[in-house]
Amino acid sequence: MKLRILISLLISLIISLSFAQLGASKDTLLKQLSDRHYSMRGNGYSSGDDFDFSFNERGSSLMAINGKTLLTEKNIEQLTEMIVKATGYDNISDNVLEFFKTNVSEISGKGKTPIDLGEYILFLDVSGEAKPYKVTYSLEVFEIPNELWPSTERVIGPADAKYVIREFSDFQCPYCVRFAMQGFPLIKEELLSRDDVRFEFHHFPLINIHVNAFTAAEAAECVVAANDPEAFWIYHDALFERQDSWNKLIDPSAYFVRLAKDLKLKTDGIESCLTDRTFAIKIDDAYKTAGSKLGIRGTPTVFLNGFKVMNFGDIDAYLRIMKMIDGFDDE
Repeated sequence: MKLRILISLLISLIISLSFAQLGASKDTLLKQLSDRHYSMRGNGYSSGDDFDFSFNERGSSLMAINGKTLLTEKNIEQLTEMIVKATGYDNISDNVLEFFKTNVSEISGKGKTPIDLGEYILFLDVSGEAKPYKVTYSLEVFEIPNELWPSTERVIGPADAKYVIREFSDFQCPYCVRFAMQGFPLIKEELLSRDDVRFEFHHFPLINIHVNAFTAAEAAECVVAANDPEAFWIYHDALFERQDSWNKLIDPSAYFVRLAKDLKLKTDGIESCLTDRTFAIKIDDAYKTAGSKLGIRGTPTVFLNGFKVMNFGDIDAYLRIMKMIDGFDDE
């Protein structure tokens, strides 16, 4: 099995999440691992079997686990347990074990190698020409620095909000329909009713697989130009609700104008806006920024502040990240 295939399998299995310990506190994780009899060693911990690790914290929130080990059968089990308990991804255990037992040789001698685990990223530096390999590892909460976020005018909530939910979306994406019809209403009801949360919509039309997504994004911006910023959200909902009516049209422009009319929105200038491609550069810039600078590949992709939200239809997933962020302020 090739490394890139295995990594894909690991990500595809992240469906059911238990309570993750990264982002909580180191004591919480240590309690989960207590049956291993870890003991203090310097600034970190050791099991006495060439298995050492330490923690990186921000305030009271655990942000990373760093360590090194010799990949014996026992230590592979310990490292797998560490990854599973820290991430809360219970159902990747077998795949992680399989990787360390049979595939880790593929990255031996290749330096620090990142493995995408959704809300987390695992770095492995493997050395040796035969079993047992030596590995230095770092399991970290995946975070995008604040300065990399692009701006958007499609927002709900205060500009100075402590918590910012960012959705990168494609109007032709069927999974985005699910988020728009189920996840977004929950966010509006449970979170945007507060005064410390902002929601941002970022265009990311997957032009290689959704031929009408780019035009739909342009149409949404043309509707705003003909009306006001609030019109975006009315049109946003309608585009997703009626996706089956326009996603296979050869040229959906006329439909998009008619949709605005059906919604009782002003339509003056929308047709010419689409014909002139008034917002094409704006949408293209948003697409390139999300893909090139942020590394986003699919939709919907949702972040809370700099942290990816995998289970984005579950309010508890947002509350858990908020709790982690609150821990940054603790002494």
